[in-house]
Amino acid sequence: MRSTLAAVVNPPWKEAVSQADVSQLIWQIMESAHYFTAQPAGPFIRKPLTVELAGATRQLQTSSGIFSPDGVDKGTAVLFSEVPPPSPKGHLLDIGCGWGPIALTLGLLAPHAHVHAVDVNERCITLTNENAAVLGLTNVTASLPHEVNPAVEFDTIWSNPPIRIGKDELHTLLLTWLPRLAPGGNAWLVVQKNLGSDSLQRWLATELDSSYTVSRESTSKTFRIIRVRKASQ
Repeated sequence: MRSTLAAVVNPPWKEAVSQADVSQLIWQIMESAHYFTAQPAGPFIRKPLTVELAGATRQLQTSSGIFSPDGVDKGTAVLFSEVPPPSPKGHLLDIGCGWGPIALTLGLLAPHAHVHAVDVNERCITLTNENAAVLGLTNVTASLPHEVNPAVEFDTIWSNPPIRIGKDELHTLLLTWLPRLAPGGNAWLVVQKNLGSDSLQRWLATELDSSYTVSRESTSKTFRIIRVRKASQ
């Protein structure tokens, strides 16, 4: 981290950018370094967030120290526009919930399903639960991963997985949750092309057993939608 920040402060192209640009880049690097931790650095200060979810404008809360604190990120927006509606019942899962855009959307679209949202960042868990309460979504529960009932299988998984946690950590994360698809269930992952979407698709096809089908369902802008389907029994 120290060498990375030094390179940003004194880059070879420093003359071509403003100090404000350099400061913003440093902030982005620091943010990405700590929003994967249980307790992010800096005070937990809630601030209002106005976003559109499930076709309507919502008044929610966000904070620093989490992924995409200022709104719905581009990858998640692609996920919303490209995938079919979730299962209307059963158990649904959002892997890496942030302030809750995916989990809240699942809850709004499938009011009779139980939506589980998981994150290692405790600030994200708090915000997602509070935002669910604001929207009256009693079917949405955010928690730490180990707090999810290990017997639960998921009919739909939506995720913009945290690619930047590193390959080994990402693989462990996905192999923790994807094998918990219910028979006939589907997982939909949005991954940026230049961050290894195609290699991730190939790896999943190799690692998951023959009851799973892994496919590239669509490409939008710079993102791929990967579908993982578990065969019906």
